[in-house]
Amino acid sequence: MRPTRNRYFCIAAKRIKMLFESESQAENFIKFNREEMEEFGGKAPVRSYYCSLCGGWHVTSNPNVEYFESHRYYAERKVDEIMEEKTLKASSYVDSAYKKGEAFTENGQHEDAVRAYLDGFHKYRRDISRKDTANELLRLAFDSECRLTNHIIESGQRNDPIACKPAKRLLRLLKRAAEKSDADFTDEYINTLNILVGSFPNETPEKPAVELTEEELAREEEAKKIRQAEKAEKRLEKRFKEYKRRTSTIYANILANQKVESSHLIAKCSSEVKEFMEYPQHRHEIIESIDKLIEYRKLYDEKWPQTVSE
Repeated sequence: MRPTRNRYFCIAAKRIKMLFESESQAENFIKFNREEMEEFGGKAPVRSYYCSLCGGWHVTSNPNVEYFESHRYYAERKVDEIMEEKTLKASSYVDSAYKKGEAFTENGQHEDAVRAYLDGFHKYRRDISRKDTANELLRLAFDSECRLTNHIIESGQRNDPIACKPAKRLLRLLKRAAEKSDADFTDEYINTLNILVGSFPNETPEKPAVELTEEELAREEEAKKIRQAEKAEKRLEKRFKEYKRRTSTIYANILANQKVESSHLIAKCSSEVKEFMEYPQHRHEIIESIDKLIEYRKLYDEKWPQTVSE
């Protein structure tokens, strides 16, 4: 088993690896944990090396020097390739937002055009180098909202709540987007649109539900209890999965000399296991996990003998 707290994706190695701040930490890990890792995992590190991309030391089970270790520029070129690929994807996404918006506008699908331009704005509003592009997409989104509003008025649907609903909803989204932009849209768009869209009616409220008979009420109550029980069962399953995940990381943290984290996990899992014992569907797994917790507690006390057992 391997530690989880100091694991990082190494671009040079193209996989997740352990990262240490110094060579001595990496060598000490190999020295004190190699035998245990061979016993439990069958594969253990044999040497350490410095990774210029991660800015730290990795350990590896490969005794031979790998290509990216002796050719650091190879790893750096890979990073350049990845960044270039991201730039190309970003440009492609912007072009796609423009093209989609234009196509929707030509087909008279103004609601879809607003959404296409808004998606592009939110994609790039945090990118400083693309702020002008993001603001331009937001401006086009406002233009499409104007077209949608005019279409509703010209088609004689301004008194139809269902037809007006998209314009009212999209204007709210546009105003929130404008608040996140450093461009000024207030005078040119928002004030005019507020007046027009504000005059549109809201949706007709739903009619009150028909009164139910006692038998129907009883069935409804029973169905409600079943739904609540199903939700409770799902919450229990989710919590139990989290409990098993935490338990499975205890040994890795002990190997990685994470004393505080190991102690915290042992205490937390020991407390939770008492609660799960009340549910018979997990009884077999709980018994197994109790045995593991006892074993991990012993390993912890052996590794840090001065620690007072809980």
